[in-house]
Amino acid sequence: MAAKRVTSQVYDAELQARAVTLAKSGGTVRGIAAELGVGRTTVQRLLERATQRIVEEPVRDWLRESLAHLEQMMLGLATQGGAYTGDAKAVSAGVKVLERIARLKGLDAPTKVQADVRRLEDMPTEELLARLAELGKGSGGT
Repeated sequence: MAAKRVTSQVYDAELQARAVTLAKSGGTVRGIAAELGVGRTTVQRLLERATQRIVEEPVRDWLRESLAHLEQMMLGLATQGGAYTGDAKAVSAGVKVLERIARLKGLDAPTKVQADVRRLEDMPTEELLARLAELGKGSGGT
């Protein structure tokens, strides 16, 4: 079963490479589909995946390098910077490094925002005036 999956993945990779080569030489989706003997949707999917990989790989490399750099900073703070001995500046810097690592790894929960958006023209006059009064109170106005 695993051999079939590998064979399929190799075939898909070869097909994708051929589709990209044909596209680079000016081939249309329809022409590439005819050349490869697949549907136009398949060609579009192959080209989209290739494009996505071109964009994602440098981002993954940057993320990996950034995390390695931050981990080295953390190690330096821990071993030589005084974070373990209670140096307030080193501890503060260490917390900031850890917060950055958590953000890069996606460990922080996303902030939920709820917006009540309506066109002013659709809002009844009384409600509009009440909202303006509320805003005035909050900003030190009337």
